[in-house]
Amino acid sequence: EENEILACDYSPDGSKFATAGKDMKVRIYDDSAKKFTQILTKKGIEGLPGHSNRVFSVKFSREDPNLLASGGWDQTIQIYDLRHDGPVRTIFGPYVCGDSVDVDNKEILVGSWRGHEQLQLFDMGTGAHIHDYEWKNDEGNDIACCVYAASFSRPYGEYVVAGGSNINQVRIFGRNGDNMATINDLPKTVKSVDVSHDSKMIAFGTSDGKVRFLNIAKKPTDK
Repeated sequence: EENEILACDYSPDGSKFATAGKDMKVRIYDDSAKKFTQILTKKGIEGLPGHSNRVFSVKFSREDPNLLASGGWDQTIQIYDLRHDGPVRTIFGPYVCGDSVDVDNKEILVGSWRGHEQLQLFDMGTGAHIHDYEWKNDEGNDIACCVYAASFSRPYGEYVVAGGSNINQVRIFGRNGDNMATINDLPKTVKSVDVSHDSKMIAFGTSDGKVRFLNIAKKPTDK
C-alpha cells in the first residue's frame, strides 16, 4: 500500500517473483499461493544496509533461484541470497534508472543513466568489475547515450543489448565487449529491451508507446 512498484522479475523455475520500487525494499512472493514470503531490507551478513533510494531493476540469477540483484537511484547494486534477509554483497557506483540489471552465468550486466561507463559487467560472487562496454559516439561530439535498459541474450548470454536516451540508440555488443551493431536515430528514448529465447530477435520499447523488433539472425542477403 502506498508503494510504487518499479521493478519485477520471476525466478527461473517460475515458483516465485520479486518486486521493488519506491519504498526501497525488495519483496519475494510465492507464485502458486500468490502470497508474500520474504522482504529483503534488513542488514545483510556483513551489516550491509540495502537500498537507500528508489529501486528500478531487480533480476534473479538464471542458474540459482536463490540469488538475485537489484539497482536504483542510490548508485548501488545489491546482491541477495534468499537464505539471508538482506544483501550479501554491494557494488558501488552504477546509477540505475530503468530495467538495466541482468544476471547470467554468475555475472551482472548493469546499465547506468550517465554519459560514461554506462554499460558494465561485474562478477556476482565477488562484486569485482570485469570490464566496461565502450560506447563511443559515432557523431564525433560529446553527447553520449545514457542507458535505461540492458539485457543479456538468451539462453547462453553470447551478446548483450542496451538502449537509452540523450542519444536515442540501441547497441548490441559481444559479451566480451565487441560492438556488433548500432541502431541510430530512434525517435524517442529507449525504455526497455528484451531478447527472444533463441537469441534471434530483439525487442525494444520507446517512450512514444511503440515496440520495435529486430531480427539479428537474418543476414542482408537472406530472402
